[in-house]
Amino acid sequence: MLIEFHRKMLADHARSAAFEAALRQVIRPGETTLADIGAGTGVLAFMAQRLGAREVHLIERGAVIELAALRTPTTVPACTSGRHSPPTLPIRPGWMS
Repeated sequence: MLIEFHRKMLADHARSAAFEAALRQVIRPGETTLADIGAGTGVLAFMAQRLGAREVHLIERGAVIELAALRTPTTVPACTSGRHSPPTLPIRPGWMS
């Protein structure tokens, strides 16, 4: 596990603020479904949930997702490891507009 790599990214406040600002522009509280593919520690998914996303799914192949799962109460994003089949997510026409 590349924990030092993830630690540095989590400590980069400018990076985190930029991602949160971008999420704030696209998340419609109570409506948006988000898939954090390559979620790592899940920080972006947790931001999305805090911003009001209706559903948030973390999908990560590496073992670091297990750390996110340990810190995940039942009311926060569902974690999916790459060792399992990823969930089928609803994709609607115009979903990227």
